[in-house]
Amino acid sequence: TIPDQGKLEHYESLGIAETVLRVPSVGRDEVLFRLDEHARFLG
Repeated sequence: TIPDQGKLEHYESLGIAETVLRVPSVGRDEVLFRLDEHARFLG
C-alpha cells in the first residue's frame, strides 16, 4: 500500500520497527520522484 504517516505510526504501535517501501518498475524520473516522496518517512 501507499505509505502515510498514520499507517507507519500504527505499525510502530504494534511493535513493527521496519517496513519496506514499494518503488514501481518505471522510468528513472518516476523512480526518483517516488524516492523523494518516501524520503520523509526515513529517519
